[in-house]
Amino acid sequence: MMGDYLFTSFDIAPGRLAIEIKAEGIFLPIDKAIPLSLITNELLTNSLKHAFPDQRKGSIRISMTHEKRNYRYIFHDDGIGFPEHVDFKNTESLGMQLVNGLVGQILGKITLTREKGTTFEIVFTIVNDTEDYHEQGNHTYC
Repeated sequence: MMGDYLFTSFDIAPGRLAIEIKAEGIFLPIDKAIPLSLITNELLTNSLKHAFPDQRKGSIRISMTHEKRNYRYIFHDDGIGFPEHVDFKNTESLGMQLVNGLVGQILGKITLTREKGTTFEIVFTIVNDTEDYHEQGNHTYC
């Protein structure tokens, strides 16, 4: 399961947090897949570290959809929420600086919603059609 190592690192008890991932049929070129996996790792780490204090139970949902060349990645946790006073695009947090830099690398746009937890949405475009990547074998399956 995704996050097993992180769950162990943060001493998350089995059954305390649920992770749901929906990304069926998504094919990405490696230059998008690697940054997106690093973004996911960082957002998951932040969520496990900050969103569920005091053994709070909750869930994390990660989804990815696409329509033609436009991709939408959503990371949501139902934890305590991202602090209102923190500007996630201009922060001292090395992790959020990394996320923003990687979003820039994939030429994406990131938004934050602070309702019923924390939701990061990243929208980006792939110049070549994903079918081209699939046929050429130059893709990573998510």
